Amino acid sequence: MKKIIDFLEENGAVDAGNKKIVAYGIKRLIGCVGDFALVIAVAGLLHIVWAGLLFQISYMLLRVHAGGYHASSEKKCAYLSFLCTLLCIGLIRYAAMGDGILLCVSFLCGAGIYRDAPVESVNKPLHGNEEAVFRRRTRMVTAAALLGCVLFYRWHYAYFLRAVTIAEAVVFLGMEIVVIPQKYRKYIRQKKSLFYSRGQCGK
Repeated sequence: MKKIIDFLEENGAVDAGNKKIVAYGIKRLIGCVGDFALVIAVAGLLHIVWAGLLFQISYMLLRVHAGGYHASSEKKCAYLSFLCTLLCIGLIRYAAMGDGILLCVSFLCGAGIYRDAPVESVNKPLHGNEEAVFRRRTRMVTAAALLGCVLFYRWHYAYFLRAVTIAEAVVFLGMEIVVIPQKYRKYIRQKKSLFYSRGQCGK
């Protein structure tokens, strides 16, 4: 990546003011290309390339706006992403689950995403008006995903239905890993506050 930055710098496309931003963008682009290459390779071996691509696109659009768990390092993130991709593509191909159940799971996960997103992580906090913007975008993408699942259910496109449903489920689980501990800590704080306030009243 350094060679790319140096080349762009030599040609006047990058300067000291935007070098970090451009480097981050290139890193994200390389990561995105790598993710799609992995999906195409694994899904191609299982003869479900289009379903694999639909999963990756659905997951990417939901995840980037909904937020959720973020690993503490890039290496951990890459490792978890690799394992998650392999597992999800395998589930799309081999999961023995009725279309009606999948549709119900899609709506349950979609409702959870709609309610809780965006989720702020310790390793990736939200800034400024990002919460309002991401909430609106997440709800739009979730609505599109649910509409797609309804259509795939009606048209009996089982692999496509699995792809979008699994993408929703992974995003929802990633959110709840962060949300549940946050809600528990909030509950404990409220209990402690109520306990101390009652103690003060007793005095």
